[in-house]
Amino acid sequence: EFKDSLKYWDIPIQNWVVADREGNIGYFPFGRIPKRIGWDGTLPVEGWSGKYEWQGYISYDELPQMINPPAGLIVTANNKVVEPENYKYPLTFDAMPSYRADRIYELLNKSEKWDVESVQKIQMDVYSKQAEYLMPTILKAINNTDLNEIEKNATSILKKWDFYANKESIGATLFFLTHKNAFEMTLKDDLSPVLFNLIYNTTYSHGFFDKFLSENSDSKIWDIRGSEKIEIRDDIIMLSFKNAVSELKEVFGERVEEWKWGKVHQILFAHPLGTDKRLEKTFNISGIPTSGARE
Repeated sequence: EFKDSLKYWDIPIQNWVVADREGNIGYFPFGRIPKRIGWDGTLPVEGWSGKYEWQGYISYDELPQMINPPAGLIVTANNKVVEPENYKYPLTFDAMPSYRADRIYELLNKSEKWDVESVQKIQMDVYSKQAEYLMPTILKAINNTDLNEIEKNATSILKKWDFYANKESIGATLFFLTHKNAFEMTLKDDLSPVLFNLIYNTTYSHGFFDKFLSENSDSKIWDIRGSEKIEIRDDIIMLSFKNAVSELKEVFGERVEEWKWGKVHQILFAHPLGTDKRLEKTFNISGIPTSGARE
């Protein structure tokens, strides 16, 4: 009955996760998605030949869906619902990395019984699967023989970090600032300002960089344009880490223990009238230390 009712849902696709009184669960990503044959919609194509016209819409029966999966649970967190090679039509390329979905699976598999309090803990969980994925690569690149005392102290904290991005964490501050620096250092000199800002400010785009950082150690893109040497990935990570330490030292002082994530990661509640500089302090609420991260 629920599935039949979704046939009338024609706005851009939405993820529907449902359960009924009998214990059945289902996942339905319903909406109207065009059929593109021989192209995926990510790049401009000629519009005058008719070669790239939509071939109607993907029927509701053909859309990916799931009912009572063997695992007994369904997770969707803006991640890919199906790998492109496993589906006959281009579905979407605007998907988050699977970090949140992986973490939800991980937590749900720890117990078979749940109450309001335990579900709240999942909702407020701030463990970073991104850090778990990337930290081995980052730590391997940081060479202790080329560090000053403050950098050695910061490295020691990173090695002991438990990957929880709570507002008291120092490891979170070091990791996310190092990652930010590496992202900028790698891509900013190879892309136009417009394209770089588009990628940087689009949350969905960051997954490709993490995979690239983890799996490609000597690509030409790591090289900094205009520098005398040819940089590889580990050089970029080392420079990014050193720059992160230098930036934090300049803002918060030499005591690494003061570099808490909540001092960097703060929330702003912006009011429409607060866009006026003369009124922002009156209408906006800012500077609230907050746990969590981008994903």
